[in-house]
Amino acid sequence: GVMDPCELYWAAFSLDPAGGSLGLSVAETAHLDRCLRSSRTRVSRGSSAMPGHFARILAALREPDGLGAAVARASVVMLIAEMAAAFARADAALTERHPSPRIQEAIDWMAAHLSEAIALDALASQCRLKTSRFRALFRTETGFSPLEYLTHLRITAAKELLARPRLSITEIALASGFGSSQYFATAFRRTTGFTPRDFRQRGDQ
Repeated sequence: GVMDPCELYWAAFSLDPAGGSLGLSVAETAHLDRCLRSSRTRVSRGSSAMPGHFARILAALREPDGLGAAVARASVVMLIAEMAAAFARADAALTERHPSPRIQEAIDWMAAHLSEAIALDALASQCRLKTSRFRALFRTETGFSPLEYLTHLRITAAKELLARPRLSITEIALASGFGSSQYFATAFRRTTGFTPRDFRQRGDQ
């Protein structure tokens, strides 16, 4: 009931935004990393070119020759670029949709209580829904799970606070609703590709 009948292709990547990957520059790798990490969706309709990229990668690995590694690398880069574009299209479609009043009420409540510990049951009660129903409805209308959306709101708030040099990283973590600076740093890097300190320094440049 989540998706129309289709053929699924799965891909997992480990990019190095700080050092570059797949022959890409540091800036290009960081851009792709941010595109994939910041996507509001985890499953997206791909382009017609994507199965061909998978086929070329597999063929290059199965029958390697002098240029096999180069062909595989180039095909992986094209595949990632296609994925980033597909996720961007899916995000744009989600942005055009407006959550129902119940889900918007939960979003507004989260935004007003970011610095507090927020439980899923509490969010569901704001919408007067059972927890399981709330979780499913929230993902359908926003493309996020409630926890993913909450983390998104907290990271967005943290970015704004990082522009204030008088606040320490720990103060920003707590003000944004993260239990510790270590957890904040992990979540921030997972989302943006940068540590909070690096992100702050980039803003100063």
